[in-house]
Amino acid sequence: QITNCTISGNSAQVQGGGIFIHGGSILTNCTISNNSAGTHGGGMSITGSVVMTDCEVINNSTVSESTDKTNGGGIYNSGSGKFTRCIISGNIVSGEASKGGGIYNYKNFSNFNYCTISGNVAEGATGKGGGIYNRAASPTLINITLTGNKAEYGGAMYGDESKNYGSMATIINSI
Repeated sequence: QITNCTISGNSAQVQGGGIFIHGGSILTNCTISNNSAGTHGGGMSITGSVVMTDCEVINNSTVSESTDKTNGGGIYNSGSGKFTRCIISGNIVSGEASKGGGIYNYKNFSNFNYCTISGNVAEGATGKGGGIYNRAASPTLINITLTGNKAEYGGAMYGDESKNYGSMATIINSI
């Protein structure tokens, strides 16, 4: 369990600029800011399970010249997650085919409750999902604010399928 912490100013060549979670973790009242990664999860990369409450993931970046591997400026999530009262803001993913300025969800059913996802950017000629990019993922978003996010395709959210998996977000009481 990680409580009342700040993870800031770190970098990773590949993924998880601030933190890489490859197991289970609980984060409460944490700030993950100003971190960077080369391909996945400038702020954090999740391949296990995470429960985050009252956390901020802000001003992180994933920047690469690669055409297919710039995913999740703030969060790359290929695990399972429950996010409550979190702020995901000011993150950027940049590259030719960037995806998920704030969050990149891959093959999961994560839950987002009472979160604000704002001011995130997926840069590039084919940038997708400024706020959230879902690849074969079906997240549930309840009481979410999605505002001021930018991308060439899907400023707030972009849903994408893979060959064997659909992608369908459930959105309730959100703006």
